[in-house]
Amino acid sequence: RTVLIAMLALFVGQTVYAAGSSSIAIKPLNKDGEEVRSWLVYPAVKPGAVIKDSVVVSNASDKPVTILVYMVDAKNASDGGYAPNADDMPVVDLGSWAKLDQSEILLAPNEEKIVNLTIKVPMKVVPGDHAATVLVRKKDVAEEAGKQTTVKVIMRMGLRIYLTVDGPVLKEFKFAGFRLEKDASGKPYMKYDIENKGNTRSTFSAHIELYDQEGKLVQTINRNLGEVLPFSRVNVERPWDEPLLGDHALT
Repeated sequence: RTVLIAMLALFVGQTVYAAGSSSIAIKPLNKDGEEVRSWLVYPAVKPGAVIKDSVVVSNASDKPVTILVYMVDAKNASDGGYAPNADDMPVVDLGSWAKLDQSEILLAPNEEKIVNLTIKVPMKVVPGDHAATVLVRKKDVAEEAGKQTTVKVIMRMGLRIYLTVDGPVLKEFKFAGFRLEKDASGKPYMKYDIENKGNTRSTFSAHIELYDQEGKLVQTINRNLGEVLPFSRVNVERPWDEPLLGDHALT
């Protein structure tokens, strides 16, 4: 994924957040003999529990770089993807429970350092799944000089955290709508509106059957609609790979 510099003209005076390839990275600290982790996942955690863990931040470039390390809460993007919150959004959920022992580190070329993480789960907390992200990004020249710039393009790299608080599990969702639309090039796609009203993250799928006017089944479509976080609503778009001509009924 690439940041397009042409976007800058559209965001003058704002901050542009972009995910993409970078010389800096973050990953869980995986100890010898333990299963390799891609994310930090903590199931069945009691209210009041304290969790200690560590992450590894690395610089793969040939120059020294100052890196900011910080927490944000996470949500679903409107199209259904996982999305860390913007830097200026209040941190009120899992991101606020987590504290890092370093917020700024200087890495030499091809160096990596360990950053320790402590999560203190509140005693009074909503049971179910909570999501946050440990983010890293380069500290830019203007920040180091204490200057303000009219345009910022921030490349953030993140590590997901999922934590499940023990308690009653509520699995409830609403299939809020389905429609066929066309993109700018005229290609048809299917749009699914899903609302997860429960307190656990859930993965959704769709099975669609299309019938001709005589009631004959002419096409079956199965779609993975991805994961939806608790108390979130998303609009998931999937291409209609083999569109049919004429009138059809679907279920």
